Amino acid sequence: MIPTLADLKARGFPNPTWLVLSLVGLAVGTSVIVILLSWGEGLSIALEEGTNKTGKNLVLCFLGRISKDRAGPAGPRRIWLTREDVSFVRRRARGIELAVAESRAWKPVGAGPKSVTIDVRGVEAAIESIRDTRVVAGRGISELDVQRRAAVAVIGSVASNRLFGSASPLGERIEIDGRPFRVVGILEDPSGDLIRDRTLQSEQVWIPISTFFSIGPRYGSDIDIVDVLLFRVRSDRPYSEAVREVRRLLTSRLEVGEHDRDALQFVTALDVLRRLPIAAVPRFLALLGVVAVSISAIGVSSFMALSVHARRHEIALRKALGARELRLLTRFAAEGGGLTLFGGCLGLLLGLAVCNVIERLDTPEILPIPVVQSGVLMIAMGVVALSALLTAVVPAYHAVRVDPSAAFRSAS
Repeated sequence: MIPTLADLKARGFPNPTWLVLSLVGLAVGTSVIVILLSWGEGLSIALEEGTNKTGKNLVLCFLGRISKDRAGPAGPRRIWLTREDVSFVRRRARGIELAVAESRAWKPVGAGPKSVTIDVRGVEAAIESIRDTRVVAGRGISELDVQRRAAVAVIGSVASNRLFGSASPLGERIEIDGRPFRVVGILEDPSGDLIRDRTLQSEQVWIPISTFFSIGPRYGSDIDIVDVLLFRVRSDRPYSEAVREVRRLLTSRLEVGEHDRDALQFVTALDVLRRLPIAAVPRFLALLGVVAVSISAIGVSSFMALSVHARRHEIALRKALGARELRLLTRFAAEGGGLTLFGGCLGLLLGLAVCNVIERLDTPEILPIPVVQSGVLMIAMGVVALSALLTAVVPAYHAVRVDPSAAFRSAS
């Protein structure tokens, strides 16, 4: 039974305002735990959905060097990837839906008197699909463009603004590394693009990969080098399993050790997003909520300990009349733990109510919505239960240790 403030005053307890503030702290701390952990769950979901802005289930494979401890007497060597290697992966890997080759280089791009250095990408026709990108005006790079080594370009909105200002670039001529190209499309402005793959897509110029190779040999090699292998994992397969499969195929074909992480590096949008420090913010703030609950629980425990001291004559009389220690232990444990559970339950209800209100608000799409899951409630209830145990044990321990003779002597 939870005593009222009037009961507490009548029994000569310490100032009940202390108890009220402690219960408020319990309720607020518990609600903070629920709200922030739920917001963290919503943020994780939003980050996963944000990968669709970069490409659903997209994995990027970058080529590096054989590590020193695996290079042998010849020393570390650079790993090169060709379109034939990409075709090999496309044919043999069962865990992927699509595989695309991409080459890239910083090249001078001119339009009339203007000339700027832009990230130029040599791409295949399926690049729009795998990167989940739209061409907002004109058209994209087609398979026929790749076959014919067509001198066509698709330009990002930011790159277009640098070259043409506010004028439309469609049909205009640009020069890439001194060679003329005709602009046939404009890439969308990826306002929700969460991953910067060296540059944003709106800052790039795309040309057929075969045309990219025809511009000239790459520095340090006389073969047509693919800088990045992009592939999309099948929706019914874990991406880690697909990565292992592609790694096994490439290491076997390129004669590289399968466990050489320096030679082949795989990156997913979700991996990068999960490394962002913002993902840890809700957990850190929820930890502050746990601290607030703990401090409030200590306050309730201290209040109940003082209440035991104020009621020591009552406890002594009960002991003198034959009250068992187990009964006293249960009574004071129920009072202390009950108060804490009462404040914690209020906090749970408050947290759920706030999450429900936020969910119903017309919030911007970029703002994550709290998602209350069973794990969040279990964590909050666990914190409350531990706090209730603390506030139950301390006053009960002091109550059973009251010496009736000492209490009566102090009263006289």
